[in-house]
Amino acid sequence: MSAWRSWDRRQRIFAVLVAAVVVISVVYALNIRFLLLGQKAVTAVDDIGEALAAALAAIACGWAAGRARGRDRLGWTLMGISAGLWAAGEVVWSIYEVFLGMTVPSPSLADAGFLAAVPFAIGGIRAFWSHACL
Repeated sequence: MSAWRSWDRRQRIFAVLVAAVVVISVVYALNIRFLLLGQKAVTAVDDIGEALAAALAAIACGWAAGRARGRDRLGWTLMGISAGLWAAGEVVWSIYEVFLGMTVPSPSLADAGFLAAVPFAIGGIRAFWSHACL
């Protein structure tokens, strides 16, 4: 009997999602390395991909916060806010680079999102520490 047949529905879904992430990651890396779709497409895929990854992280952290209690809920909430701010910075970066076709100014609103994300990430990590570590 194969492993696939012995797995329940959740295990199968997880395996399919892992396989999809692996395939997407390999295609993403090959596209960036070999410029398969041209430089503009590589820039668009890179910028928008980073924004989507951060947005998905924010959603996942929000989901985890909804299932957690106490300090863990606080930790996931802060990490979700951090990921959301990072995603916002990436969206602004993408607007400049992909949609307006211009070099991102420095400093810009994108930097504000990136910098604002850091204290929330630090707070989220700190919330996960147990009292024994203090």
